[in-house]
Amino acid sequence: MILKKFEFTEKSEENITWKIKNLNLGNKNLIVGKNAVGKTRTLVFILDFVKLLFASPLLRKGTFEWKVVFDDNGNNIEYYIKLKNDKIIEEILKRNNENFLKRNENGDCSIYSEMIKKHVSFIPP
Repeated sequence: MILKKFEFTEKSEENITWKIKNLNLGNKNLIVGKNAVGKTRTLVFILDFVKLLFASPLLRKGTFEWKVVFDDNGNNIEYYIKLKNDKIIEEILKRNNENFLKRNENGDCSIYSEMIKKHVSFIPP
């Protein structure tokens, strides 16, 4: 699986917003730029996303949104998640533009079952 596109938004409790839009990536990438333009911060937010996938809590408070696109052997995988102070507000997983997982802050969740070929409601842990 190859990370092809990365987008991120942070809105801190101090109301400071930081965004990365349309960061398109290839098999190998080189991030260059002047000092203090966000190269390291971009890598930190990519690392935060990886930590999130492994259920590691973020050490900062605020509202965070990630939208990432992967290429998985020709399949387009899109993942979107929005957190507010470590609580999931919205989560969507798509494969080739078809919803596989949807979740909102009210606890309404559904996931697509390959076995029965339909979406099934569930309660997350």
